[in-house]
Amino acid sequence: MNKQEQYRAAMEKYEHHLVYRHLGKLVAAVIVALQLVCLTLLPWEAATPAWILLFLLAYVLADFVNGLIHMMMDHAEGYTSIIGPLVAAFHRHHHVPRYRDRPILLVLVAENGMKCWLAVYMVLLVAVLHLLPAPLAFLFLMFSLLSSVAELSHYLCHNSTHPLVRALQRARILLHPEHHRAHHEQDNTHYAFLNGMSDPLLNGIAKRLYPEGYAATTEAHSAPYYREGS
Repeated sequence: MNKQEQYRAAMEKYEHHLVYRHLGKLVAAVIVALQLVCLTLLPWEAATPAWILLFLLAYVLADFVNGLIHMMMDHAEGYTSIIGPLVAAFHRHHHVPRYRDRPILLVLVAENGMKCWLAVYMVLLVAVLHLLPAPLAFLFLMFSLLSSVAELSHYLCHNSTHPLVRALQRARILLHPEHHRAHHEQDNTHYAFLNGMSDPLLNGIAKRLYPEGYAATTEAHSAPYYREGS
């Protein structure tokens, strides 16, 4: 079975297997529920003005780490593994220029569904939160929340023309469509999707780790599936 056939089989499993059909909802629910738990457990009375700097650091880290994971997933080819259907489903974003319109709060929750790594992160964070110094707990939690916001930022980049969204994009608080367009029109570039600030670093990493790019590999594996209207 070649890679295109493996991709098709993985997508069939993702679309029709009960576990994969509902896994995203479970992952999203776990992430959001544990984020809310951490927000209530965080010792806010210990907050100082220095936490503003920690928030900015979390913003930078969220842009970079989520972009790095995006890069790794874009090049993943393990369609026959247990996570193969999730890998295949992730590759859909190269073929979907616009997503289904949904309420913003629903998007903020539902778009977490592909972030299995963040669900594991949140389980660990809840387990150790009481052991962490308050500033470190705040940093780790803000990183998680901004990782979820990154998914919303990417969605808005593709779907929204609202004046407030456009203003935030022009201010480079959210991902600007012109910046992100390079990811879809070029090869192996512009992976960050909170606001894209870390793309210069990520682009260098991508060229070193994946010199072959994805246009001739994973994108070619999935293209026939969408070209045929599956």
